[in-house]
Amino acid sequence: MPDSPSNILFVCTGNTCRSAMAEAFVRQQYPGISADSAGASWYQAQRAHGHARTLFPAGELETHQTKGIESVKDEPYDRVWYLHTAQHRSRTLEVFAENLVDSIGADVEDPYDGPLEDYRECLEEITRLIIGRLGPPSAPAPTG
Repeated sequence: MPDSPSNILFVCTGNTCRSAMAEAFVRQQYPGISADSAGASWYQAQRAHGHARTLFPAGELETHQTKGIESVKDEPYDRVWYLHTAQHRSRTLEVFAENLVDSIGADVEDPYDGPLEDYRECLEEITRLIIGRLGPPSAPAPTG
């Protein structure tokens, strides 16, 4: 049975690739669910990586600014899903209650600074994992 959160935070390392793409996918495909993203090891505000922006041609990531998990610790999330256990679990648990924190379902490798194809494969994996948690989306998946 699919999970039914109303407000999800996705956590990756720097909030430029994986978590940003997960947030954009949920915002685009699941209109009844609020999504946000942040980095466990974030250090400065910047835009989403160019390849991540390319995969969302409708502009979902054009205004994305990275942020760290500390900056959103008081938001009313009902799920906090990290994208890589070894890299994000312990840091996420330092900030959020254990009952909110879980893996997205598998470790998603970081495509940072790889070719566009790495980002495309990463988004495909994120999409599969989110659908596995939330059930089928209400809109067609991005084709970027």
